[in-house]
Amino acid sequence: MVPSSLYSWFKSTYPTLTFEPTWIEQCCQYLQNHFDLTNSQLIKKVETQLLLSDLSCSVSSLNAPLPELLGSDRPFQSFPKEYLLPNGGILLQIQSITEIGYSALSLENTHQKKINEAKGRDRVLDLEDDEGLDRQAPIQFPRAMLKLELSDGHRTVSAIEYRRISALGLGITPLGCKLLVNNAKARRGMLLLTPENTIIKGLQVDELDAQRDQIFQTGLDFRLGRPIVFPDQPPSGEGPADHPNSQANNLVLSTSHHATQSTMITNTGPLNSRSAPTVSHSNGQARTSTSYQLSNVPSTSTSVTEPTPSASNSRSNGVSQQVIVIPDSDDEYDVDMEFEPEFLNHLP
Repeated sequence: MVPSSLYSWFKSTYPTLTFEPTWIEQCCQYLQNHFDLTNSQLIKKVETQLLLSDLSCSVSSLNAPLPELLGSDRPFQSFPKEYLLPNGGILLQIQSITEIGYSALSLENTHQKKINEAKGRDRVLDLEDDEGLDRQAPIQFPRAMLKLELSDGHRTVSAIEYRRISALGLGITPLGCKLLVNNAKARRGMLLLTPENTIIKGLQVDELDAQRDQIFQTGLDFRLGRPIVFPDQPPSGEGPADHPNSQANNLVLSTSHHATQSTMITNTGPLNSRSAPTVSHSNGQARTSTSYQLSNVPSTSTSVTEPTPSASNSRSNGVSQQVIVIPDSDDEYDVDMEFEPEFLNHLP
């Protein structure tokens, strides 16, 4: 039986949280059967189980706290220019985390170098110990500005570290780590996190964190314009038998007349390379360039193409395509610099 005091405590601590009824009943039943607990002890143990759980299992899909208009699966043009999350706090878990203040190539080089070094040390220390990597220190990535995908269990929103949150770190913070986000501002669907509006509740989802390296590498591959192959997808060129040329699971940075458009922000270089938008004309078409790339990405696609090297408004098969460029480089930042995502102010 779930005591009423438990519901009252969670309502005051996590105002927007609604438990999945089956989950909370089974959780309390298990804890009460295996431990002799007071109500206050039960509440703390349930909170620990909540922070260790995947919110898609423990939180009800009814009245999901993230507003639908911020869902990351929506077309970019449909996002409100500015939106303020409700006061009281929304419990979110980290689905992915990456660094956007450094180029994808430099992050990949750091990642691979540290993995190779760790494997080499393991072979020297203990040739027969398969878990040697677990003893190694986390990979130290360069630090500038983090970008995260956050989920309430049923909707996902993109977020950036508007001001540095020292408790978060690439290669340090596990996936599934819970954040309590309160009264945060979102611009064009991008949540702006600061130490003032974000409380790190911690812990992790083991099943999700086990895929951390794979999720991180997939994000780098996308930024570098490589084909994205998902775990259950056949190798490129080996589609299903009835559709031998089908590559429906691949991503494409282009538009076509039959595809529903959404927008992707692709960072390909350091934030301090940004510049104000400029407009020029070539062959009768207006050309806009700035330090960030926005490209219309179809929800159904057949291949991955390299991001356009210059920004333009063009038409392909009668459909316009907007591209705003971010140059990619390996320039590194002074880690003490303040990074403000001014690109959000230039978004349409």
